[in-house]
Amino acid sequence: MVHRIVERLLARPELLRSASARMTRAELDETERQLGFDLPQTLRDIYVHVGNGGFGPHLGLFMGGVNGFEDEGYNIVTHYQLMRSQPERFGWPEKQLTFFHWGCACRCTLDCTVSDGAVAYHDPGYFETRFAEDDPDHVGDPVFENALPAFRLDAETLSCWFERWLAGKARMAADGLPWSPDSDERRRKA
Repeated sequence: MVHRIVERLLARPELLRSASARMTRAELDETERQLGFDLPQTLRDIYVHVGNGGFGPHLGLFMGGVNGFEDEGYNIVTHYQLMRSQPERFGWPEKQLTFFHWGCACRCTLDCTVSDGAVAYHDPGYFETRFAEDDPDHVGDPVFENALPAFRLDAETLSCWFERWLAGKARMAADGLPWSPDSDERRRKA
């Protein structure tokens, strides 16, 4: 059974004009293979029945999977791989998947450890940064610390996030409480 949010999205074609072609089952399988985990069913349904990215609030930067919409050269797979490739720099939680870019490096992420996980707003401006002591002129890359406070709870589920957009209440800055993998009861039980 297809998730109800798919029907709600398809009922608003004016919001989907820029959507990429729907994801094929082969592309879905390849996306999950490259990620190393299954996507939550809601996200799978959206990709397969609505579009492989390229729509959404603000700038419409809902990121696609394999062969889908790319934002700044990244899809959900390549962005996840980048963020997980440097744990000392980014401190990115396992199975925390960026799916939407608001602009200015602010993104929405989905907790993929549970079936309909929480959406967290990520603003890298929440990182505490410092430069290496041997880099007094700050010409190198900063060292990022305390990455998890950069996540703020944005919506209890992906469906709630899309419902808010459809109701015209999408917002860039999450005013939710700090979010971390350990703060989500559903994630701890998974």
